[in-house]
Amino acid sequence: MKTVLSDCLNTAGARPSLKDVGVVKANITEIVRLAVFGDPAEQALARYAIHAAAPELGAVSSSIQGLYMARGRGEVSGFTVPAVNIRGMAYDMSRALFRAMQSTNAWATVFELARSEMGYTHQQPAEIAAVVLAAAIAEGYQGPVFIQG
Repeated sequence: MKTVLSDCLNTAGARPSLKDVGVVKANITEIVRLAVFGDPAEQALARYAIHAAAPELGAVSSSIQGLYMARGRGEVSGFTVPAVNIRGMAYDMSRALFRAMQSTNAWATVFELARSEMGYTHQQPAEIAAVVLAAAIAEGYQGPVFIQG
């Protein structure tokens, strides 16, 4: 069955490779749907496409440790870093957060799913990471993306 995944990924080799980042961006809502609700093979490929495309589009999955260390040394100040639990409607919630971040010139927000929430929401870190990065792509966000969970 041909899906949008075959348009954005080359799956001929031992591991997939990104064929066209533009196809990922143009079809991100369908790709994130497959990353969450597809069969296991579709989920894996869709998540790969998202993770491969995000840094090329400027949304870089990052550790917040360096920022916290710089803050502790007094090198940065004057802002807070909210941690937002994105347990329900994670894609829509993350898109809204990226829109808010861009409209307020904010860039330090932690997208979080607590271990306890993973159980009752039936979401795992691999799914949340893909969903958050897909939301960043959808909103045209460029910068570090801090995911915790």
